[in-house]
Amino acid sequence: HVLVVGGDINLSGAARLAGMAALRAGSGLVSLCVHPDNYQLVASAHAELMVSDWNSLAMMIEKASVIVIGPGLGQSKSAKELLLQLSNCGLPLVIDADALQVDFLDSVESKSVVLTPHPGEAARLLSCSTLEIQQDRLDTLTRLTERWPFVSVLKGSGSLIGESQKKVSLCHHGHAGMATAGMGDVLAGLTASYIGQGLDALQASRTAVFVHALAAEKFAEYSDANSLIASDVIDRVA
Repeated sequence: HVLVVGGDINLSGAARLAGMAALRAGSGLVSLCVHPDNYQLVASAHAELMVSDWNSLAMMIEKASVIVIGPGLGQSKSAKELLLQLSNCGLPLVIDADALQVDFLDSVESKSVVLTPHPGEAARLLSCSTLEIQQDRLDTLTRLTERWPFVSVLKGSGSLIGESQKKVSLCHHGHAGMATAGMGDVLAGLTASYIGQGLDALQASRTAVFVHALAAEKFAEYSDANSLIASDVIDRVA
């Protein structure tokens, strides 16, 4: 049971993409926990997704196997309160987007955690510039895994996956058309799905990055790679 927490006002699409990706990757149950104002919109969008709102988070945590936190979460006071609830839940976490905050990462008690920053988010976490991140991506990944004892996925051209004291994996698949809105939400959903199906955090991250890239390549076999959108990847995961 994958739970996706996010979907602030005007940002519900990110949570829906993560949820549909988890379903397509094989999860038996996927729930979205979104801002109360988005409940009706999201609940009517995909019949396969169960939907609750932020007021029900405590109840949803009790039902979940793994949690994605961040897609469309926003930076509101309410969003910060959600992070507080999740910091000590103990469940496997995939942390993305707006949840990639230093204070939250420092407080997380779960022993199975995956961080999925793009270069801009990595720069924010490490208090440096995006240029510095891109100039030495391997060093960036090393710094992330030294700073937090989690699996880190540094997204971008040649995504890197690593964990402290373990070999780094490089994904050389994919193409430039993947640099589009929602692609990271799909990756987060895939990663959570594979964790929920029994892979450890590192195995799940490697698998998700690889499948994500191959699905994008599959699209490019029949269409212009530049026209790729995030939902195209979901459609080709199967």
